[in-house]
Formats: sequence, structure tokens, C-alpha cells
Amino acid sequence: MILEDHMQSTREKLGNEFEELHIAIDDYYMEFRSSLHWVILHHQLGIEKMVERFGESCRSAAEVHITDDFGFVPAGPADSRLLKHVYFNGPWDLEHAEEVLEKVYGQSFDLEAAYDEIKG
Repeated sequence: MILEDHMQSTREKLGNEFEELHIAIDDYYMEFRSSLHWVILHHQLGIEKMVERFGESCRSAAEVHITDDFGFVPAGPADSRLLKHVYFNGPWDLEHAEEVLEKVYGQSFDLEAAYDEIKG
């Protein structure tokens, strides 16, 4: 969805557009230029980061944003349900995403292993 659609959705559901939140939750799009940006903030851990940044009042808006994108809120960056929606250019993209995740959350995530599991 584009920014305006996310804003309209939260306006209809919550009575507020939450523009800053929607911009922030998609912050990493320009870095990855693909749906791989979703692994950074489009999950439960990302919602907690948005709450840290904008306050508890934005929790529902973050949930709406992510649910509008996927139909559910993934548990974290390596959630197989999330990774099924992600496209990327090669293993170097996953490595870069893992580096960003470590900076954002202070812990490592093995996206390549999680992605390999869903490929079968």
C-alpha cells in the first residue's frame, strides 16, 4: 500500500491518519528498494519500536499498517509467514538486512536460514 492508503485506513479505523508513524514504519524502503524492508519493522518487534518512538497511542495504527500489508502481524523478522511475502535480489540483500536488524534490535537474526526453510 502507498502512504495515502495507509493514512486513509487508520483514519477510517482509528479516527487519525498517523502520517508520521506510516512514514517511519516504511523508513527502510529507500535502503532496500524492495519488500525486503518489511523484515525491519513490519512485525511485532517493529511495533514495539514504533511505540518506543511515538508512544502507546500509535500501537493500533502500527498494527493496522502491517495488517493492511499482509492480513496479519508477523511475530518477528524471521517469521516464515512474513518471508513468504518478501522478494530480494540475492543473498547479499539478506546479509545487509541482517546487519540492519542487528543495529536496530541489538540481536542477530538468521534470515537466510529462515528463508531456506520456507523454500523447502
